[in-house]
Amino acid sequence: MFALSVVSLLCAAPDVALLSTAEAGGSTELRFQPAEGPLTAPVATVRHVPGSTVKGALLSERRVAVVAQHEPRRDPSFAAALFRLEPKRPTVTLVDGVALASAPVVTGPHTVVVQRGSPGEERLGSLRVDHLTLDEVHVLTGRVRRLVDFEGTQLFPALVVGRELVVYRVGQEGADVTALHLDTLAQRPLAVGLPPLGFDFARGADGAVYFTLGDPVGRRWTVQRLQLDTGARKEVASGPDVALLPTVLRGRLAVAAGPGLGLVNADTRAPALSALGDGYERVVAASGDFAVVLHEVPSDFNAAFAVDLSRGRSVRYPSPPRALLAIAGVLP
Repeated sequence: MFALSVVSLLCAAPDVALLSTAEAGGSTELRFQPAEGPLTAPVATVRHVPGSTVKGALLSERRVAVVAQHEPRRDPSFAAALFRLEPKRPTVTLVDGVALASAPVVTGPHTVVVQRGSPGEERLGSLRVDHLTLDEVHVLTGRVRRLVDFEGTQLFPALVVGRELVVYRVGQEGADVTALHLDTLAQRPLAVGLPPLGFDFARGADGAVYFTLGDPVGRRWTVQRLQLDTGARKEVASGPDVALLPTVLRGRLAVAAGPGLGLVNADTRAPALSALGDGYERVVAASGDFAVVLHEVPSDFNAAFAVDLSRGRSVRYPSPPRALLAIAGVLP
């Protein structure tokens, strides 16, 4: 029975756009990797500074937009570039000046938003204030459309809901969350007066987004639920561990229970996704009873899995040995 379950999972698991970087390597390979069968040959490669964090996003027609550090600098804050990768074509550099270790956010079939900027003046005893921008880049033409300018320390494009981009900003006055309309460029505030410790945004099925927020006074970490139409905000989970990793599985909010403990439903603490080993489970994509997961172990190599949530079965995607992995997306 177990063998049949694994076979059915292999058949149901989607192919993923898998990015793999060899340990301390100066290049990253793109594969369209199924869970079933051997490791496939790379279809494209991007060269970058050794040890660079590499993140990508899958667009239409098997094109992948990738951010990686493309040149060494004393201050690498904006030393990354946006690249276009696709099968049987050379890798193309689209724009530079991209924020280090940032990820492109898909806004259309051929467009992504990236964080860019330039470093501000260093001042003793105070945080540096950078000039930050969000730019929408057309990956076929390289055309850049400026969406917003901001003076601060962080300008993070979290996710897209409809035609609005949810943005987390940290400035001299504190942190906030805004909604930026991608057509009109109108901005509307969603939450203000936040601590500058927000990340791991996830879209809910109920017109809300969830995100991790640090509480510097109580020295704990919380998951906030933010209603997009009203701006109503509520704490829905908390814990001492920074890696709460909020995600929505089968219509319910799930959070990390701790290292090696998998994900649990935030309201009942019932198991939502079993641990795949020591470390944490970061859900990359989920639909119905199925999820694609990156299993992350601090200071070690990660692994990619397809998980059947209803049966509690998982299968590991083939990947190169001793490589850091990122999943740019799930193929349709």
